[in-house]
Amino acid sequence: MVATVGTNRPVIPADGLTVHHEQEEAARRVVAGNSSSAAEAAEFMAMLGITPDKAEVHSRPTSPLSKNQAAALRGRTKAKTVRLNEPCAGGCGQLLRPYKMRAAEAPGTVGATGRGMCSGCYRKARADEAQEAAP
Repeated sequence: MVATVGTNRPVIPADGLTVHHEQEEAARRVVAGNSSSAAEAAEFMAMLGITPDKAEVHSRPTSPLSKNQAAALRGRTKAKTVRLNEPCAGGCGQLLRPYKMRAAEAPGTVGATGRGMCSGCYRKARADEAQEAAP
């Protein structure tokens, strides 16, 4: 049985009685309501022998993720930064320019489309991936 002492913080009796699911859930709510940080709540729950809720363990972070963090969660890699006169990663050998640079500013180059490739190589790579993914 869970009891509260003065500050509404749950205390499990020292005799080692089994805590039922409803009591554990109530204790978890009280700890979450009275703790000032997630670390403090985790410390209290560890002291009380309460396991974290499965939904809490697998929940997403509450702070907004950066573009690269979100991509990492989805299993994608960070976008490649293309520098002026870098060769195409697709193998055609054309010189690339950054996406927002005008053709007049870098004559003899083609605009980078994605993954450090020109548009032709990028389309071919995407078509190959789609073909591999289809059974």
